[in-house]
Amino acid sequence: MYNLLKVEFYKLKHSKIFYMLCILMIMQSLCVLIPVKENFLRVKSGCDMFLFAIELQEGIFHLFVIGILSYYITNEFYSGNIRNLIASGHKRVNIVFAKTIVFCTGVVLVSFIFPVGTLIINTLKNGYGTNFDLVKFIEIIIILIFAYAAMGVIWVLISFLTKNVFVTIASCYVIDIINRAGMALSLKSKEVDYFYSKTVFSIPRAVRYDKFNFNIDFKMIFMSLITIIVCVILSCIFFRKSDVK
Repeated sequence: MYNLLKVEFYKLKHSKIFYMLCILMIMQSLCVLIPVKENFLRVKSGCDMFLFAIELQEGIFHLFVIGILSYYITNEFYSGNIRNLIASGHKRVNIVFAKTIVFCTGVVLVSFIFPVGTLIINTLKNGYGTNFDLVKFIEIIIILIFAYAAMGVIWVLISFLTKNVFVTIASCYVIDIINRAGMALSLKSKEVDYFYSKTVFSIPRAVRYDKFNFNIDFKMIFMSLITIIVCVILSCIFFRKSDVK
């Protein structure tokens, strides 16, 4: 398992797609500096912009970015690397675990670039905006780490289920559309909001608006953990039954 993790982190470290997405998110962060009158992002404090960016990127193309990053897994089936790992004696369960850990690490890193980037830029320009609450900041970071990992593991499941780059990336369009629709309808319908709030996709918005307490923190982390556990188990089941050529 340790050797598998070393190999997977090496692949991520040298992945061109990973660095391309990092650059894309950095460029997205720099949009707050565009000198136009309508750019209200330029006048937000660092704290306000950080919380706003967390929700904002869900409405831009965050899920699509995660979908593109899933190429890191699906391409392994085309290149024969998965087959070689199995032939080398590695257990399929360990392969799923290693790829899930490394992929979700990449997802978390990419996902934090935009919020943290705008936090730094707007704090330097306009100040933090309020007294810095380290405990609350750490709470937000921990909750989002679990939430982004849970979003990432959904694409791990799709990757091991389809073993197809194009189907996996196309699925992100479908899920993104459903998520946007759910996000919009949840603002108008209490019934939709009830069900949407039970998904990990609702967590970024909840982080911005909810007042933190133990029950809310536990609920969001528990929801993410359940998603991660279910998706990993299903990935292992599908991968064990699949014929890898």
